[in-house]
Amino acid sequence: MTATYNENNPVALNKTIRLTGGYPDCSLSSQPSGRSTLQRQGDGLVLDILYAATVDAPTRQVAVENFVITGGGGSGSLTGGAIVEGRPGRLIVDFRNVEFSNNSSASNGGGLRISTTGDRSGTSTFVTLDNDTIFSQNNAAGDGGGIYCQSNHDNGLGTLLRLGTTLVIDNQADNGGGIALNGCTQTFIYAGGPIVLIVPTGGIMLNTAASNGGGLFMENGARAVLSSGEFQELGDAAEAALVAGNNAGGSGGGAFLFGDGVNLTIRDAYVINNTADSLGGGVGVDGGASIDIERPGLAGACETPVSAGLVLRRPPYSVFEGNQ
Repeated sequence: MTATYNENNPVALNKTIRLTGGYPDCSLSSQPSGRSTLQRQGDGLVLDILYAATVDAPTRQVAVENFVITGGGGSGSLTGGAIVEGRPGRLIVDFRNVEFSNNSSASNGGGLRISTTGDRSGTSTFVTLDNDTIFSQNNAAGDGGGIYCQSNHDNGLGTLLRLGTTLVIDNQADNGGGIALNGCTQTFIYAGGPIVLIVPTGGIMLNTAASNGGGLFMENGARAVLSSGEFQELGDAAEAALVAGNNAGGSGGGAFLFGDGVNLTIRDAYVINNTADSLGGGVGVDGGASIDIERPGLAGACETPVSAGLVLRRPPYSVFEGNQ
């Protein structure tokens, strides 16, 4: 249903389940037409997904679609919009057309906090975000205003976190106003989409970090790919990735990378109009971290942005411009 559900306790999803909202009524012929709302009144966590599986435990799949997750807050460890904790390969979590908005965390991950509980056992993607998922106006007292991903385990070769058509906009934290990756490897961010009637549909935009990494913050061996393109219907192959208008009170307005082994690979992305009070308006790299900027082989000539019918499109192309 497209109603609002006021929750006094976290909604706990600890088994294989598909939670689908957005239906106008309960008739069998109904089709989803919007988003239903799961709401706390600022006094705790909204959604809790936990499966600390053993290496040979059965796989659990959790799908959440067509929801607004809002109003998470308060003090303590169980705050914010949603928490996903589990063993990669044993737990598979898929968010589609989900809006995480107006949540706050007393620690890390205002909108979504992801944590591994053991070494990978299996090849499946741990967490997927796609189909017009939005992180907006979330904040964290620690890191990752929109999304925080932490791993102290062996992530293996399977994907830990994949963002398809996802908009991360106007979130705040100490480090990583939009996204913070702490030890998470095998992370793929297809953060692009057209701007329709001045409204962006994908990208990392207008986020704020009090310290470092306005849009993206990476540490402790984290590795990520920020890219145009799509993979298994995730992302938009016609759009460049976008990191725009983010601000850091320290270094790395668009992104900040720190520490040995940390690497960000950028393929066809616009890094534009980001600001930092210290170093690296676009991207700051320090402490042994590295950044690679490249285009796929045989990609052809770069194309300039195209505006038509109140829609602005940025074809795959890498641009650093207007950063301060």
